[in-house]
Amino acid sequence: MNIISLKNKYDECLKELAQKKGVFGVNLEKKLENITYQDLKKQSYDFIIISGSSGCGKSTIAKYVKIEKFPMVATRKMRPGEKNGVDYYFYSIEEFNAKKNNFWDVHERHGSIHAIDKNKLAGKIKQNKMFYMDKSVSSTKRLLNLLKKEKSVENVNVLLIYILPPSFEDLYNRICKKDERPDENPIERLSASFEDMKNADFYNLILVNDDLSRIKKIFKKIL
Repeated sequence: MNIISLKNKYDECLKELAQKKGVFGVNLEKKLENITYQDLKKQSYDFIIISGSSGCGKSTIAKYVKIEKFPMVATRKMRPGEKNGVDYYFYSIEEFNAKKNNFWDVHERHGSIHAIDKNKLAGKIKQNKMFYMDKSVSSTKRLLNLLKKEKSVENVNVLLIYILPPSFEDLYNRICKKDERPDENPIERLSASFEDMKNADFYNLILVNDDLSRIKKIFKKIL
């Protein structure tokens, strides 16, 4: 897939998301933020799920507004700079299989098995300290369904935030100029995440990552 085809896919998926929210015309990213922000009411949340395309700035935003990440489980090897228990809980395949009954939302991504340690998540929620999880839209749907059935985390209120770039060009430049995943194709990652984006209409807030100081003010207002 070349850059023109990738941009067309971004535009098509963004347009489909906007149509689901009743938004049309140009500047769809900002219009989506405005309509979801206006509808969002301040309330008490147990944790946040942040989703968005590869390179959209999810971790950058979380660090800037000082929200701790809840690590997923992964069976891949640690990359340079990553820390076990901070970026992910890293397991070998053998270790993972021995504890598989403890895991939720088990799925494969780019050759690695990913999951959520449900006991660690339940313990984190009970600490009553805000944190976030970085998840895809499809994985978020699965987790929300699991939470409804789990007695150890009853009545959990989750804030769902989807991050959009200011434009396709901005996103493409970010991911291609600073790609820290040599084992993954950035074009393939973007293409898959665009497919995910068009189904993010159930998120509470769609937020454009164009100004960190502005985003921080929004977080202060809604949390």
